[in-house]
Amino acid sequence: GTFTISNVGSYGGRFATPIINYPEVGILAAGRSFEKVMAKDGMIFAGTA
Repeated sequence: GTFTISNVGSYGGRFATPIINYPEVGILAAGRSFEKVMAKDGMIFAGTA
């Protein structure tokens, strides 16, 4: 079987629902990263999610 890696982040996508087609044994879909305001231990900062 094969394992497929799909990058939907290159199209601006954040989420995907990959479908495994025979004879694939697995598939991974990666989305784009984005900056987000977060809080940790009482501190507020911008981070990549």
